[in-house]
Amino acid sequence: MKTHELKLDVKYFDDIKNGKKNFEIRKNDRNYQVGDILDLKAWDPSSAMYVGEYNECVHHYHAKTLKVKVVSIFKPKTINAKKYLGRGYRDENYSVYIPNDDVFKTLREYFDTDRLPVGYVVLGIEVFQ
Repeated sequence: MKTHELKLDVKYFDDIKNGKKNFEIRKNDRNYQVGDILDLKAWDPSSAMYVGEYNECVHHYHAKTLKVKVVSIFKPKTINAKKYLGRGYRDENYSVYIPNDDVFKTLREYFDTDRLPVGYVVLGIEVFQ
């Protein structure tokens, strides 16, 4: 199990914190594994600054942070092949359900595509902080 410190676009921060968004789309350059911990720090890409509790620009040590655990990993073959099938994705243990529409909405908003880019994965996550 590894801990990864990552930037999280501030527009997704509250949805993850409140459990509305239970996945992250990430480049798999860190070889994510089930059980890994992600320290997600609020980041405003328009100002290229971290965001603090009062939405002020701060050093990364003072950024709003969420601790989440990776509970499942969905690879491009699974996401892209099931694009039009069913309403979402379940991991092999049926412990995580990720709505199909939410994944593709995020792909369109953030990546301007309806397919998971090569080298990326969808991480099923669970907030534990």
